[in-house]
Amino acid sequence: MLKKLIFSLLFVYSVVGFLVLPYFLKPKVIELAGEQTNSKLYIESICFNPFLFKMALEGVELKSLDDEHLFSFELLEVDLEPLSLLNLALHVKHVILKNPKITLIYNKDKTFNLSSIVKPSVENNETKDAGKLPRVIVDMVTIQSGSLNYEDYTTPKKFEFSIGDISFKLKDVDTDDFESSGASVRFHSALSDGGIVDIKTKIIGFKPLKIEGSLNLQESQIYTQWRYIQDKLGVEVADGKLSFFGNYFVNMDDLNSTTINDITLDLQNLRVKPKDKPEDILNLKSLHVEGVTIKPMVQNVHVESILLDSLHVEATKDRNGNIDWSELFKSKNEEVKNVKQDTNLSETTPWNVLVDSVSLTKSAVNFIDKSVEKGTNINLNNININVFNINSKENSQLQYDASLRVNSAGSISSKGSVTHTPLTQNGNFSIKKLSLKEFTPYLQESVFAKIDNGYLSLQSNVSYSPQSKDGEILVDGGLKIEAFKLSDSRSGDTLVTFDKTQLKSFTLNLFPNKLYIDEVNLDSFYVDAKIDERKVLNFAKLSKPKEDEKLTKSEDIKSSANDEKPEFPMKIMRIIVSNGKANFSDFSLPIKFKTSIHDLNGDVYAISNTKGEISYIDIDGEVDRYGSTKLKGSLDTSNIRSFTDIDFNFRNLSLDSFSGYSAQFAGHKIEKGKLFIDLGYKISDSQLLGKNSVIIKNIELGDAIEDENITKLPLGFAIALLEDSDGIIDIDMPVNGNIDAPDFKYGALVLKTLGNLIIKAVASPFNFLGAAMGINGDDLKYIEFEVAEFAVLPPEKEKLDNIAKILTKKPKLSLGVFGSYSKEKDKKEIQAKKLTDEIVRRGNNKGAKSIVTLKILEDIYTEFAGKKVFEGFKSELKKRYEKESIFDTQYEKELTARCRELQIVTLDELKDLANKRALSIKEYLVQIKNIDSLRVFVNEVKEAQESDDKWIQTPLNIEVK
Repeated sequence: MLKKLIFSLLFVYSVVGFLVLPYFLKPKVIELAGEQTNSKLYIESICFNPFLFKMALEGVELKSLDDEHLFSFELLEVDLEPLSLLNLALHVKHVILKNPKITLIYNKDKTFNLSSIVKPSVENNETKDAGKLPRVIVDMVTIQSGSLNYEDYTTPKKFEFSIGDISFKLKDVDTDDFESSGASVRFHSALSDGGIVDIKTKIIGFKPLKIEGSLNLQESQIYTQWRYIQDKLGVEVADGKLSFFGNYFVNMDDLNSTTINDITLDLQNLRVKPKDKPEDILNLKSLHVEGVTIKPMVQNVHVESILLDSLHVEATKDRNGNIDWSELFKSKNEEVKNVKQDTNLSETTPWNVLVDSVSLTKSAVNFIDKSVEKGTNINLNNININVFNINSKENSQLQYDASLRVNSAGSISSKGSVTHTPLTQNGNFSIKKLSLKEFTPYLQESVFAKIDNGYLSLQSNVSYSPQSKDGEILVDGGLKIEAFKLSDSRSGDTLVTFDKTQLKSFTLNLFPNKLYIDEVNLDSFYVDAKIDERKVLNFAKLSKPKEDEKLTKSEDIKSSANDEKPEFPMKIMRIIVSNGKANFSDFSLPIKFKTSIHDLNGDVYAISNTKGEISYIDIDGEVDRYGSTKLKGSLDTSNIRSFTDIDFNFRNLSLDSFSGYSAQFAGHKIEKGKLFIDLGYKISDSQLLGKNSVIIKNIELGDAIEDENITKLPLGFAIALLEDSDGIIDIDMPVNGNIDAPDFKYGALVLKTLGNLIIKAVASPFNFLGAAMGINGDDLKYIEFEVAEFAVLPPEKEKLDNIAKILTKKPKLSLGVFGSYSKEKDKKEIQAKKLTDEIVRRGNNKGAKSIVTLKILEDIYTEFAGKKVFEGFKSELKKRYEKESIFDTQYEKELTARCRELQIVTLDELKDLANKRALSIKEYLVQIKNIDSLRVFVNEVKEAQESDDKWIQTPLNIEVK
């Protein structure tokens, strides 16, 4: 009977456990799920083994009210040890969850799908005593083949990510004995991008909680993480794998001991490119970080090394000056918000960070600059940078060294140390043979020029110290530019070249600013200056016009020049010029002009932009084949207006090369001759006192130039006036003026002075020549003769003696003599002589000195005028003078006058008198003063202008024949 009872109980227990309980439990669980959540629960089956205390749920799926999948699993099996209940403990032998699947959706309203299924709970204000939790023993909890599918709709494009093959193990957990239970947790999963996540945790203790473990992420594709932010950036991560490993330790009773150590991070083959473009803008072969220890609670980080290998960057600057990286990495939905800072927040404790070394190796940057007109590429390659001992502690010092190549040619390197708090730096910086040719596009932004060749080298020490009185930044060293060539980008003509320019020693201070250069060597330079057909210098045509460019006013220049202290003081102690050369040509002239100044050598001392410091110049050179030049003097280079004292001379220049200028300004070529120029400039307070001495030797003019645009001057005549007996023309031209005057142009002033000198000399040669001899030139313009005479009087001989001196000193001059006569005075005097001769002849007394009788005069008048006219004349005179004594006197006077007028004097007789006068002058100069007869010309006679003067003036003229 007992056996039947036991069997019956067991049967009932079995039926209830195996059949009834699952039957009633399944709908009840589904019902409760519907009541407590906004979801639908589906269960394929529930099985319970009442003898083994095992329960299994199969085919479980949780769906939203819209029938969207939320959570499901294939099997959940729980195995309990019932006998543990006798010890008031819950002993779970194992829990197995197979193929769990979770669908997690982040909606546009930034809510998760799983949060929407939870119904709001009704709060119960009654406080219940939870009591002491029972002992729980867990032998094993296992999740097998789990998966998670994540969908994010908050981004413009839906982001999807899945984690598969999730496995999880928890074993040997005893809530009453964590110290000896050896509990451990392991999470393992394969990511959809091929990566693997493996998290291992060992629970060392529970009271307090102590755990240690490791996190291992292997070869996760960076593309996966990028997809989540792909719509916020303009770039795409095309390739790259990330691996991470780290150990961790947490002790809840000693949080300061929390440590993450042995961290390593590896990033391999990273490729970044703009969206929808094939070209990469960043390539990184590897990033390796190792030996990282982080103690977050004490804010301490130690990194043994960071190594970036083969980083290659492509960057482009567009026409508007924008760099593509700033646009590509700019967040597209970036919002600027004004965040009000809480000034009451206490200052956070800074982290202590120590990085033993950071290295960048075998890297390159290719910079494409389209902001310049023709665009250019600057390639920085073979970049190697090492930084050691990066420490956040105050007064710590890091060391660095860096090197790179520019455009696969020149190199840049630097090495030194940096100390922070306060920030200071000390090191060296060097450039070796950096090609300047690649900087032509930047030069051409403002000028029509190009650098065809040239290399820059620099060796310097650099330091930064905010507390320094000499300047926050100090650079001292040497600089050198070699094999430099600058040419016109339009024509290709060479403008400037030099073999070497070297700053042997310089010191640059910044903040405050100051530059000191000990010595500059300018070796074998060449300058080619040309004036074109439109009278424009080639260097003046180099500048490119700008729409917004405004000319600086002369007042601004003057005021800036008078500033007491320059913003950037500069001083060059010495400039050494050696083997210099300059070509100058002028194609604006009728005859093209070219000259060469070469073998320029000399020194310039103490160039400074500080007011009051005096510079000294001493430079000489050669001009063409046999000429020379020299520049010597002193000046205030900061303001030449305040003080200048310069002598500039040229010696033995060949004048035939100046034919262009003589043709332009005088209409003649120059066959030969030598030019010597001494220019002296003295400027004090903008007042110029210029002394210009010009000496011309043995000049000979060539053919005349016919051109309507040429200003013609009687250059040959001027030369003859100026040249002495040795063939030398010596001209002193003082030039004075205020150089601040708006219309002051020194070159134009000199040419004007020279032109005026020539015009004045040609217009009034006697005045010019007389002034040179200290006599009145007006007195040399004519020789005076007595009426009807041609003998040279003694006072006039003195004039001719002075003229003879002039002709002796000016061998190219000739004297032209214009014999002259007075139609009134000479004629009247000749008539008187003829009447006297006639009276003598008729008086039959040729030996008498003078015979004048009234009877002879009456006979002469009667013969010439007739008896009737004579009687009428005498009768009329008697009526006028009734008194006999008066009549006799007037009668003889009137009769003599009428007889004189009746004497015939022809024009030929007058011209003959004039010619005799000219011959008397020539005879005196030739025979008495020994002047070559070929240099004294008797020109065509002239009628003298009538005047009250009793003398007859015979004009003289200076000629060149």
